[in-house]
Amino acid sequence: MGVITNGTAVLSLGDIGPKASKPVMKVKALINALELVNKMLMSMSRNPIIFALANTNT
Repeated sequence: MGVITNGTAVLSLGDIGPKASKPVMKVKALINALELVNKMLMSMSRNPIIFALANTNT
């Protein structure tokens, strides 16, 4: 996953520049990644085929 910004209009802070917006973008990427993992786990519990494949011991 990648988050690209030029640093303008970051969380209503205005034009703070790319270096100053880096921590904000890192947190946004982390939140998006956690939401993606949550969706994957929720689909595994609803789909028995995926759940069975995920729980195989190989």
